[in-house]
Amino acid sequence: MKPSINHPTATYAATFLASLALSFVAYLQSDIINNDGILYIDVARAYVTDGLADAFAAFNWPLYGILIGLIHQVTQLDYETSAHLLNALLIAVASVTFVATYREIDRPGTRLWVAAVLILALPLVNNYRDFVIRDFGYWALLLLAVLLFVRSVRLDSLGYAIAWQLTALLAIAFRIEGVVLLAAPLVYYLAIDRVRPGRARRLLRSSLFFVGLVVAGSVGLAIVGTLDTDANTDTLRLWLSYASPVSIVTGLEQQAITLHQQLEYLSSTGDAALILVAGLFALSVSKLFANAVPMYCLVAGYGRYRNWLASTPGSRVLWLFIVLTLATMLALVASRYFLSSRYTVAPVLLLSLVTFAYVDNGLQRLAELPKRHWLVAAWVLIAVIFADGVVSTGASKKAIKTGSQWALQEVDQSLPWLCNEARLRFYTRQQCTLMERAELLAALRNAAQETAPTVVLLWVGRKDVELQQALSASSRLSPIKRWQNRRGDTMAIYTAGPKPAGNPVDNG
Repeated sequence: MKPSINHPTATYAATFLASLALSFVAYLQSDIINNDGILYIDVARAYVTDGLADAFAAFNWPLYGILIGLIHQVTQLDYETSAHLLNALLIAVASVTFVATYREIDRPGTRLWVAAVLILALPLVNNYRDFVIRDFGYWALLLLAVLLFVRSVRLDSLGYAIAWQLTALLAIAFRIEGVVLLAAPLVYYLAIDRVRPGRARRLLRSSLFFVGLVVAGSVGLAIVGTLDTDANTDTLRLWLSYASPVSIVTGLEQQAITLHQQLEYLSSTGDAALILVAGLFALSVSKLFANAVPMYCLVAGYGRYRNWLASTPGSRVLWLFIVLTLATMLALVASRYFLSSRYTVAPVLLLSLVTFAYVDNGLQRLAELPKRHWLVAAWVLIAVIFADGVVSTGASKKAIKTGSQWALQEVDQSLPWLCNEARLRFYTRQQCTLMERAELLAALRNAAQETAPTVVLLWVGRKDVELQQALSASSRLSPIKRWQNRRGDTMAIYTAGPKPAGNPVDNG
């Protein structure tokens, strides 16, 4: 018998393949590597060339970069393509795991294929498909950890308890904020679990590896302290500072003092602190609401008010993980005073396990109406939401890659090369030396400064008036070739020296 799309195996396979196809489309539309991606590829190169120790030296959370290096070694693809292949696999696994977790939560009457369609159409995920970021591994393992924890609770299984802990530790190896998962068993079994007999046994079983990790970490820290080694723990220390209540409160107090000085009509620093905290909270809520798709959130809110769906043991576990990821996000906002959409993905994915069930229920209610035009309109809106995340409409920065490749072929590499953008250095294979902005502007304004012949590669943003004026006024640069995107951002190559009158420029 041919499997139906409602069959879990068929749905999982279709979700995996569809996700790979979407990643391929995103790869074809991609312009250039993101700045974070350069770091991870540097880690991959260090691992392939010199081994694990050098990978740790390049970045102290190196698992993602090591995996890129391994794929490069196996496939012989270049590092950037290897990274995109790894991402495609990780996000496909995340999508399938999302659907499997949706099924495990067991909301009666919901359809698995609808969850698959909605997760593949989620703009927040699709917007990052062409990025080289380690978050993909973290998101996949976070969802898998939730799935395994729900199963360990439902089946009271030692095997799933061990599997969930190993998955959580692997998630931490991708991103340090995964450490919040360590609190899940303690909170669940002390505050949520309603079955008292055997609670201590279940708590210990779900935390055994975590307890061992804490003991091993304590011993390791004691040894590091005794030997006074220069261990590279910058990432760990940074995230511990984000999670430290003392650091958060101290930082908010300092920022409140600054805000009080800037807004003189405020009566006290306490008022400034209240405005600051309220503003950061409003920022978090609004960003989360926008990225979780407002229509889905509104449908879920209405459906919850009307009691469309009953709570299940799986949904109660899910809300625990939602709260933990929200706490991580809020700690980050309270420490850094801004919120990138990337840091909302984890809570949005978990919230979507809730909102999608209500959207599915709402679609079924629309299907029961005598006229189908509301159902058609709902699916059209979902298609528009999907297109918003898949079709790229931003200004291309591909000129950075194009210009770098042209320079490697056409420009004298025996001369010193300078550039003002990390990705120019990446695509020129480290041929150019990266200049800080202040240094570049100072050099352009100092017309009397004598320099040896030099090649200068510059990315000039359309809104960077200061750099544009400095380039126009400089008598030290002679343009060789220039590329410009449709919004007016420019990639330009110059040679340093006296500017000849009427020097022609090739506009590519």
